[in-house]
Amino acid sequence: FLSICPWRDAKQSISTIPVKRKPSCNQCHEWWDILTNPSSSAMRWMLLNRFFYNIRNAMTVSSITYYLTYVRNVPTDTLGTGLAVVTLLGLLSGLLGTVLWGVVLGSHTQDKTKTFDPKWYMVAFTITSDVVWCLLLGTWAGPVERNVDGTAWPYAVSMSLTIFVSSIYGNWNTAANGGAIDEDCQLMAAATGKASKRREAQFAGLALLVRGLGSMVGILIIGTQMGLPGMAGVCNTELSGKDNTMDCARGLWYLWMIGAPVLNLFVALTAMMYPIYGERLKQVIAKQGEIHKVIPGTKAFKGVARGATAGATESQMVKVAADAVVLIGVAKKEEGKGSTVEEEGRWTTGTKCVTSMGAG
Repeated sequence: FLSICPWRDAKQSISTIPVKRKPSCNQCHEWWDILTNPSSSAMRWMLLNRFFYNIRNAMTVSSITYYLTYVRNVPTDTLGTGLAVVTLLGLLSGLLGTVLWGVVLGSHTQDKTKTFDPKWYMVAFTITSDVVWCLLLGTWAGPVERNVDGTAWPYAVSMSLTIFVSSIYGNWNTAANGGAIDEDCQLMAAATGKASKRREAQFAGLALLVRGLGSMVGILIIGTQMGLPGMAGVCNTELSGKDNTMDCARGLWYLWMIGAPVLNLFVALTAMMYPIYGERLKQVIAKQGEIHKVIPGTKAFKGVARGATAGATESQMVKVAADAVVLIGVAKKEEGKGSTVEEEGRWTTGTKCVTSMGAG
């Protein structure tokens, strides 16, 4: 909510409700519209996906120290080194996986409708990461007997391999969020018959709220094992790993062995339900040029269909863009003479180019 004032400047408010256009300072109205409007179904699937993802992420990340201490029985004098190894290997494997997927999924064609869609690859590798995770934690990185000193290495390697296998999630999430926002932009323009306003800022704010809620749920789940204010946990955090029972070790291990994979399956399931793929994705990409204004001379300018001017040369398109700029100046001058150009937010030149008063 502290972001409301900066978002007000974006003026991205749009609704199917036939009322006078309002600035986007009413975030509750925008969020309710995203949660209920039929044109925003893809956005809602992405929010639900992010909710499960952040429950799992918060549950595991917040309990790494607990896992090493109480499950792996890592001595306190080597715990810091173990945490450093886990963090470093996890970051490196995630970075390597993201870069490799970026190379695999990257498209060098100017026809954006031929862009590689990572949806089903993301689903397949998310499920595969669950299999890898269960196998490694079940055979190698599981609980250590209380009279034995454990090490962080089996856990660090297991987590790093799992992160690498599932690293496509970030690539898919970025692409899917963009597709959901693009389609919402197009459908809202078609429903209102007005120049579209992109609701990226509103969606990002709602996604942050969902992320916070998911993280809170994940921490509460760990709290049932480690204890919460007024509620004792299975583990006694005032004692070392050796002095706790195997019930403590197995309880945490079950959360990682069963709870985390189940949440990951919900991540894969909500990704499967994401509706923008195949022919629908191609249509969204092809239509986006009519909605989202691009800068002449850029790859985006060359690669996206431009509606009525799709067959024009770049020099002709630049000429059209220049005409629109001139018209903006004319509209500004006519403001005091009862012009409705800014009120409508769009106009047409003699070259049949329709544009808007947006930042583009």
